[in-house]
Amino acid sequence: MKILSILALLPPCFSLAQKPDFHLPGLYRLGSRSGQTENALDANVSVYCDGTYISVVAEVKDTHISLHPKADLTDRIELWMALPASVYPANFEYQLHPSYIEAAVPAEGTSGGSRFFGTYAELASHLDLKPFLSDFDYPTPNLIKQNNLQVPGPGALKPQEVHFGMVQYGLYADQRPAVLLNQPYFAPLEQSLHIQPEEWAEGIVYTVDMLDEGYVINAEISCQALGFVQLPELHQLRFMVDVVDVGKDGRARPCLTTTPGREVARPATFSLVNFDTPLYTNYTHIPDHVLKAVDYHPVCVFRHQQWVPTGIDTDALVYRENEASKFLTETKFFEQDVAYHSYSFEGFPVESLKIAIEPVNQQPLQLEYYLLQGEQVVTAEQTRQPGSPADDFSPTFFRFPDGQYGAILKTSRLVDPYGWNTGGMLTEESISIYRIAPHQKTELLRIHQGKGEIPYCQIGPYAFDGFLVTGFDWVKEGKMLVLRLDSQSSPAKKRVKVQWNSEGERLKIEPVEDGE
Repeated sequence: MKILSILALLPPCFSLAQKPDFHLPGLYRLGSRSGQTENALDANVSVYCDGTYISVVAEVKDTHISLHPKADLTDRIELWMALPASVYPANFEYQLHPSYIEAAVPAEGTSGGSRFFGTYAELASHLDLKPFLSDFDYPTPNLIKQNNLQVPGPGALKPQEVHFGMVQYGLYADQRPAVLLNQPYFAPLEQSLHIQPEEWAEGIVYTVDMLDEGYVINAEISCQALGFVQLPELHQLRFMVDVVDVGKDGRARPCLTTTPGREVARPATFSLVNFDTPLYTNYTHIPDHVLKAVDYHPVCVFRHQQWVPTGIDTDALVYRENEASKFLTETKFFEQDVAYHSYSFEGFPVESLKIAIEPVNQQPLQLEYYLLQGEQVVTAEQTRQPGSPADDFSPTFFRFPDGQYGAILKTSRLVDPYGWNTGGMLTEESISIYRIAPHQKTELLRIHQGKGEIPYCQIGPYAFDGFLVTGFDWVKEGKMLVLRLDSQSSPAKKRVKVQWNSEGERLKIEPVEDGE
C-alpha cells in the first residue's frame, strides 16, 4: 500500500521568513468520508508569489513511485489555476463557467464562429442539452422557421466546456516537460481569439528531487503559463492541486486534493489564494498609470509571444426584435483592438487609449479615454455605425485666454439597438466642452442630439428639431466658436454662437441670424 503526503518546502527564491500566500497543513483524501487525511498521512501545500513568479512546492511521500514512458501512467500532481470571479464582468455567470451550450453553426445571415448559450446560475447547476431545450424557452425548429428567429435549430447545439481563463497542468515525478492537460477545451475559442495554448507550458519550470520514499516538486510559474491574466496585476487566483497516484492495478487516480467539495474544471469550487505581493502582469505597451487612471483592466491572452487584450460580454439571448429569452443568456468572447498614443499639445500632455468593444446585443463600440496632464480623464464612446451624426468631429484641444487647457469631445451610442421600447435604432450623441485646470475638470457645455425617426438637437435652452451639429469654427480661439447645424431633410443650415470669458465662465449661447 502506498503512503502519500505533501510537505511544504520553501522554494530557493524565497527567504525562510516569508509567509506563504496559501498553506494547507493537511490535504483532503478524495473518496474519504472522514474529510482530511489521518495524521500518519499528513499533506501540505504552500503557494508563494514574489510579484514575478508563482511558486508551488510539493513533496510526495510514496513507497512505490510509478515511472512509465506514458505520461498518464506516471505519478504526478495536477495543478489547476483559474482567474477569480472579480476579473469578469458583473453579469458573467461565474458559477456555471466553463459550461455552455455551443451553437457551432452560426445562425443564418450572421458571420463569425460559434455562439455560446447559457442560463442564470440560480436556474441550473449544470448545462445539459436536454434540459436546456425542454426546461426553458428555447424555440422549437418550427417556431424558428415560422418567426424567422435569429438562433440556430436544436440540431446545431451541443454541450461544450470553454476553458477561458483556466489552465490545468500535469507535473510528473520523472520531470518530463509540463503538459497542458486541458488544451482541447480551448478549441472553441480558436476562431474568435486565435489562441495558441501550446505555447503556454513553456512558462513552467520545475524540478523533481527524488527521496528515499517519495519525490519533491518545486514549480516556478510565469504569467505565460497562466495563459490568461488581468492587467496590470493579479491579486487573486483560483487554484487546486490534486495528487495522482498510479496503483498496483495500473490505474491512475486522484487520491489527495487541496480543495474539498471540488468539481473538476469548475473554478468556482477551487481554493482562492490572495497574493500579498500581486503578480505583475502588464507586458503590453500601455503604461500602468494609464490603465489605473481610466479603470481599464482587461483579461489578456498569451498568443504569438505577446499579450492580446480580450473582452467578454453576457446578455439575454435575443430571438428577434422585441423578443428575448427570460431564462437563457448568450456570452461572447472577443479580441479587443487597443490603441495607445502619447503626445503633447502646446506643452499639454495628452495620453489616449481607444478600445474596440463587441457587445452581444449591440453594434460594436469604441471607447475613448483621454488622460490629460497625467490626472484628468475625459471619456468618449463611439458607436461604430455608418451615418452616426457628427462623424467629422474629432477630439480637439485648445487654450483658454488665461492659459488653461480645454477639450471638445463627442460621444455616440445606440439606444435600444434591437428596437426595444420606443427608441428603435436611435443614435444618441453628446458633444462636450471641458476646461482642464490642475486637479479640476469642468464641463462648460454638453450638447444633446440624436438621429432617429425625427432628428433632434438641444443646445442649452435652444431646441433645433430636424437638425444636427456637424462641425464648428473658432471666431476667437479659446473664447468664442460657432456651431454648424445641418438639416437632415433639406439643404437648410443653422448656426449657434457659444462664448465664455477668459476663465471659462459666464457661458453665453445664442442662435446666429442669417447675414451675421
